[in-house]
Amino acid sequence: MQQASLPSRPFSCENKRPSAMDRTFTSRMCVIAVLAACGLPIFPCTVAKAVEDVVATVNGHDITLPEFRRSLLDHRAAVFDYFSRQYGADEVQGKFWTSSFDGEVPLKKLRKLALDSSVRIKLQQQLALEKGLVRDISYAAFLRRLAEENRNRKRAVENHEPIYGPVEYSESTGYTHNFSLLVVRLKQSLADDDCEITVAELRDFYEANKEQFKRPDPVTFRGLRASDTDAKEILRQLASQLREGGEIKDSMQSKRAGLVYFEQTIRDTARRGELSGSVDFSPEVRELPMGAIKLFDQASELFLIQVVARRDMGYYLFNDKLKRVLQRRYIDHAYESSIAQRVNEAEVVVDELVYGRVMAH
Repeated sequence: MQQASLPSRPFSCENKRPSAMDRTFTSRMCVIAVLAACGLPIFPCTVAKAVEDVVATVNGHDITLPEFRRSLLDHRAAVFDYFSRQYGADEVQGKFWTSSFDGEVPLKKLRKLALDSSVRIKLQQQLALEKGLVRDISYAAFLRRLAEENRNRKRAVENHEPIYGPVEYSESTGYTHNFSLLVVRLKQSLADDDCEITVAELRDFYEANKEQFKRPDPVTFRGLRASDTDAKEILRQLASQLREGGEIKDSMQSKRAGLVYFEQTIRDTARRGELSGSVDFSPEVRELPMGAIKLFDQASELFLIQVVARRDMGYYLFNDKLKRVLQRRYIDHAYESSIAQRVNEAEVVVDELVYGRVMAH
């Protein structure tokens, strides 16, 4: 999807940078140095736990190990998929994550993605703290709120009272659910503050991102369907012939064994043709130019598709209904721009010892 752009004034509802706190890795190391100088144990339980549990600080706020591991798990599949597609890598005998593929190491890439994600989340939590939407953004505070929420849910079930969602949130689902709600509240807060969007600004946003508001063009296509091996081979040969010119209907022999002819028109809502079964071609077919030929191998059947008609429907009108959609997208884009600015300005201090010990599992 094309990225939205803001043609008018920058989003300026908040430019306040969160103040840095003193809880950084450097200060912790100073504490340890003082303890050593005084002849005290260098790693008493409280200090060791504080150091080991914090992967990084963002403007003085901790990213704890559980938070970091959560982001790690969120990106694990994507990193594996990248190395699988890019290098044909396979996770064998646990060596995948520490192996080098043309200089790229999966574990290092995973840690970097997890850190970037964790920083972004923490900055959004800091924004919520500044706006008074929350009072404590520490992971310990989240765990306390989660335990209380689950106790309330259990009590409601015991009293036969209705609840929405699961009877008990796991730590993972609870964290995701709470953060999603926080982002919704943040966007609403930005919209309710001093961020009144004028009609002129909405129109500028509409013009700058007009391709996002294109009406779906009705597309008519013809096709042939083959189920058995012989018919599929005939269909592949026919596809090669048609790419040199011609139309499916003209080349279709009336009784060619194993091939079934069909015709469909996709409008605003994709309609599935009876003869084409339950296969939905709309996403791919919408992108094909007139006369284009394409094979689709789906659900143990082979389909040959040719676009034969397309009508340009233009763009959605700039009316009150679209204005509401534009306003939501404007706020979404402004919010993302605001967070991106915070990311660029953030003071991030990484505890390399803890960060470097985190594994993929």
